[in-house]
Amino acid sequence: MKKRILTLALAAVMTLATTVSAFADITTGLIGQYNFDGNFKNEVTGTEATYTGKWLTQEPVVADIKPVFVNGVTNQSVLFEGILQKYSLQLTDAVPTSNTFTISYDIYYKEFYQYSPVIFMASSWEDADAQWINFGVGHKSDLSYAAGVWVRDVVNKNPAEWVDIWAPTGTPSLINDKKEWKAWANITYVVDGGMVTTYVDGKDIGTVGTLNGTAFEEGKTWVNVINENTKVYFGTDAFTADTPLSAAVDNLYIYDRALTAEDVTELLSGRAYHIAFEPEKETQEPVSTEKNKVDKGNLVKNTNATTAAGEKDGGSLGFIIIIVVVIAVIGGLVALFVVVLKKKPEYYDSDDEDYMPDDDDDDDEEFDED
Repeated sequence: MKKRILTLALAAVMTLATTVSAFADITTGLIGQYNFDGNFKNEVTGTEATYTGKWLTQEPVVADIKPVFVNGVTNQSVLFEGILQKYSLQLTDAVPTSNTFTISYDIYYKEFYQYSPVIFMASSWEDADAQWINFGVGHKSDLSYAAGVWVRDVVNKNPAEWVDIWAPTGTPSLINDKKEWKAWANITYVVDGGMVTTYVDGKDIGTVGTLNGTAFEEGKTWVNVINENTKVYFGTDAFTADTPLSAAVDNLYIYDRALTAEDVTELLSGRAYHIAFEPEKETQEPVSTEKNKVDKGNLVKNTNATTAAGEKDGGSLGFIIIIVVVIAVIGGLVALFVVVLKKKPEYYDSDDEDYMPDDDDDDDEEFDED
């Protein structure tokens, strides 16, 4: 009997776990995964990114290239140093094939510049035939639009040659009262047939396409620049008037498809944003996730470390509800199992191999030889 109950409980748990995971898929369409754990390797293909210049119009000076890896959300991250930066990267084998794709990364800005992209996709940046898109440009000196997208498309002009794609009120909850970056954050851009959805810490922030402050009509194509000539760059763009990125970046993922909201939540699960320390340039050796877990005393000194459940409204409410339901069901099954174990059978069940009579019952009468 008890074995049957245990089997049913395990089956129920497995079924619920399968149901939860079925909502999310973070493997299909993955073409680029850069962990930045001391290298620039694409974990999907095994190849390294290629060095380019401080700006894409310059050749890199090999002698000046000294990559800096610091503590990140998951082990290490790469630090780009803005004005002092000596190189950028071309992600040679992580190029989307259409205007449906996803870019996701964890970031901690060190300094704010108005037009500093994290990812720059371009087939051309010449004025006559420019087709490019900047992901992550600040567009304001206080970085209030850090999760913005800036598009120039001279060829198609659909819906216009210049397009800004932002949340109407800027990027929420990332800048403190002193205009400082609060903590590690995830920014994910899902481009589906040219339409952009932007997630900050797993939450859709409601981006809209605008031109001169006027929102475009619903259903317009905002991004239409990806073609067979498109290349993907990391940390800078082609324009010397723009300052290269000044930030630490971790967990850069590129998909050749549009992730769902459930996919985005699953992609971020397990990352300890609330205990990930501010990146320090002096940290050259890998910092493991386990160290971050046990060294919580440093949070007293690190005023920039925030809690994911507090200032950072990450994750999907629906996913959380599913997890709570799963836990409640498991708890109920365990409680039922315990009750059955404690209940003493009144008769011997031949089908129950585990039944043993209680020979030590204190209430048994002693045998009287007299």
